[in-house]
This record gives sequence, C-alpha cells and structure tokens, in this order.
Amino acid sequence: MSRDKAAIKPSPVETDLDHAAVEAFLLDNPHFFMQHPGVLAELELPHGESSTVSLVERQVSLLRERNIEMRRRLAQINQWAKANDVLFAATRTLVLNLLEVRDVGEIKSTFDSGISNAFEAQFGALHWLPAAATLDPELNSLDTESSNLILSLVKHQQSLSGVLRAEEMTALFSEAKGEGSGVVTPLRHNDEIIGVIAVGSHDTARYQSDDGTLFIDHLAEVIVRLPVFALL
Repeated sequence: MSRDKAAIKPSPVETDLDHAAVEAFLLDNPHFFMQHPGVLAELELPHGESSTVSLVERQVSLLRERNIEMRRRLAQINQWAKANDVLFAATRTLVLNLLEVRDVGEIKSTFDSGISNAFEAQFGALHWLPAAATLDPELNSLDTESSNLILSLVKHQQSLSGVLRAEEMTALFSEAKGEGSGVVTPLRHNDEIIGVIAVGSHDTARYQSDDGTLFIDHLAEVIVRLPVFALL
C-alpha cells in the first residue's frame, strides 16, 4: 500500500459555537481584538445590499453618529441656557420695578406693563380674585363668571401650563380671541388664592403641559411678599 493511499484525511473540526457564549466572552473581554488584531482584520459585517464594512469601520461609524447626536444635544442645551439668561434678566428687571411699588393698586399696572417683555409673551396679565377684596376693596376687578373660571384653572393651588379654551383665554386676556395656550400661576396670601398671573399665546402649542414654570412661580412669590402687603 502506497503512502498516498495510506494517508487519512483529517476529520473537520467542530465549529458550531453557542452564539450567546461568544457574545458573553467578547463582552467580558472588550480588549480581545486589540490583543488579536489579525482576527479583527478578518471580520466583516454586512452593510447595505452588496458591500461589506469591517468591524472597526462600523464602530467608527457608530461613534460618529453618537458624536453628532451629542453635539446636537449640547447645542440644544446651550440654546436653552441662553434663553434662560434672557428670561432671568427680564424677570430681574420686572422684580425690581415691583419692589418700587408703594401702593397695592399699582401692582397690576406695573406687572401688566412688564410681563410681556419679560416672558416674550403675546399676552400677559395679573388678575385679583374675590379673596383679594379682604385686603383692599379696590383689588377685585373681575366679574363673578370670569373669577370662577380662572379659579377653576388653579384649583389645585399650583401653576397650570398648556392649552386653554377660548372662554379661558378671554377671561385671562381680554384682547384674546379664540383658543390658545398659556401658563396660569396662583397668587397665594395667607393660604388663600387672592389672584393669578398669566402669560398666553394664540398658538396652542406655545405652552406645553410639561413646560417648566420656575420663573413665573418666582414672580408670584415675589408679588405676594411685596412690602406694600405688610401695610394692609
């Protein structure tokens, strides 16, 4: 028998591996391909219909996408920060003007003249409600229907932000026609709602239910703590 005939062809090596085990191994050894660059060079991932891309190229592509998304988020954060800076400066100016008020009756006119600029709002107003009459009879200037409608918006004793019906817009902003959106914040004094401050727009999407109300809440707290209230 010749040597050629006597040669026995080696049996194939079993190559079926548990995919989960391979995945677990690679996750446990994230530097595996750095230690075995030759293996990495042979790996390919399908990309599109007729081309392939190496694992490194795929990772670079993913990192690039993540970088773009991160830059987008940072740009958005910077935009919010700039908007908050403008809002803070305008709020500060309005607060300083309110601190100069020497009569409770001047609070509304001072607020109404400055609120639209402070919040870049289409509409803005302060309204005294019936409970304010116990402090000064001159303060309640709304009719009963409007007062009840506005009170229903802040019945939970906290700011409301979102879509407003046409009748709610009209009660809050006399010049408004039709539905819109806005933020309504109660003025609380001795555990009673004595009034509200509000900003609004005809754009129903301008103010959303999940919008922050930090600055307008701050204004409300300043108003009810103005020195003139201590004289009543």
